[in-house]
Amino acid sequence: MLVRGQQEKPPMIDLEDLFGFEPAKLMLIGDDVPLPTLREVPVFDGAQLIVPETSDSQVPEPDPGNEAGAGASLIRKEDDHSFLDVVAVGRDGGFHCTGVLVGPALVLTARHCLPAERVLFGVEVERPLAEVEVAREAIPEDDTLDAAVLHLAQPIDAVTPRSWRRSTDAAPPRAFVMLMGFGSNEPSGQSGAGRKRKALVPVAGWGCEGSRVRWSGCDPRQEMVIPGSRGRDTCDGDSGGPVFEPHEGTWQLLALVSRPIAATRTRCGEGGVYVRVDRLADWLEAQLAESLSR
Repeated sequence: MLVRGQQEKPPMIDLEDLFGFEPAKLMLIGDDVPLPTLREVPVFDGAQLIVPETSDSQVPEPDPGNEAGAGASLIRKEDDHSFLDVVAVGRDGGFHCTGVLVGPALVLTARHCLPAERVLFGVEVERPLAEVEVAREAIPEDDTLDAAVLHLAQPIDAVTPRSWRRSTDAAPPRAFVMLMGFGSNEPSGQSGAGRKRKALVPVAGWGCEGSRVRWSGCDPRQEMVIPGSRGRDTCDGDSGGPVFEPHEGTWQLLALVSRPIAATRTRCGEGGVYVRVDRLADWLEAQLAESLSR
């Protein structure tokens, strides 16, 4: 998750005035707090995670016996202070993408992140709470949709999946959204990946219409564009990660990370193209029903 880079025009909505904090400080995940009163939001300051004294938000030390596919029992409900439904997706001993839990044993990610062999729960890939094996993968019939689901080898009952946009809800998003992922935090995308980060950015609709279709490379039928906001953007390693929007006092899944805009001068920092979840909703519900029936 990139939270610095070239300076751009200030966003239409001043989030610091609106919420009383500077969004760029929301680099490392802390308490999962409700909206609209974002209370006691932890911030990342240098190398230290600062959290409210009343919050048990320290990342537990990994259990030496926590092998892939065998550690889901290490996740406790009281640990869900750090968006534990947002996971790292990996293969071959490493992690290369992000995903989001949409069912007890179902993770949504990007199609281009396949193949995937395991998912990691926690804040840092080097200090996982648990790793769970992927039993199988599924993709939509429409091969233009950069989306896939991972059916896990075991359910994760201690983490509650969030709601997502349904196919009947195509209303353009407004005000702001939250980007989240394990990706790089520098413009070239070459370093800084492996830690879960988040950033608030302003939006004004789906952003994939008119001239934006050409310069962004988006598909107006099923994708949205979120311009980089004062350097805050998704980056390499964030692919498949969630875009959340405020909904009824909490966060709802709006879209997932796909790729940078086409007309970009840097790998990260100038904006990205995202797959709309309302366009995936019917397929996603069918996948969830299949997962729950096993």
